[in-house]
Amino acid sequence: MKKAFTLIELMVVVVVIGILLAVIMPRMMLLIDKSREKTTAKNLKNIKLALDLYCEGPDGGYIYPTTKEEFKEILENKFGEGKIPRAVLRVGSGVSASNECHVLGSVTLIPASPEGGWALIAEGEHRGYVFINSTKLDVYGEPYTNYSCW
Repeated sequence: MKKAFTLIELMVVVVVIGILLAVIMPRMMLLIDKSREKTTAKNLKNIKLALDLYCEGPDGGYIYPTTKEEFKEILENKFGEGKIPRAVLRVGSGVSASNECHVLGSVTLIPASPEGGWALIAEGEHRGYVFINSTKLDVYGEPYTNYSCW
């Protein structure tokens, strides 16, 4: 007599594996999203630090870039050509990871474009602040623009 698995036994194993995947996958995706958001928060702080170090004037004040090209050039000088950190947003947020640089006149102009990336405020009370260029929500329901660059 041959020893083998019956069809019922195989179906039970498949069902059990399916149930395990249904329970584990959402939790795993949440952990991946949290990891992506922590990376983005660290990248935001690194960009702000690099910008402050580069833009500090001899009198202790800061002279921030006023154009997208200047902003990108400063970051490429610090991180290397093509190695600007990316804003890695939550999976399913509709915005892919982007390192696009934008210079805006006001916080109210965020997002500058739907691509994501970074937004530097060049004027007003928030001058020198760097934001994530997205109004999408993170895993906690907060907009990415609320992430602090400090």
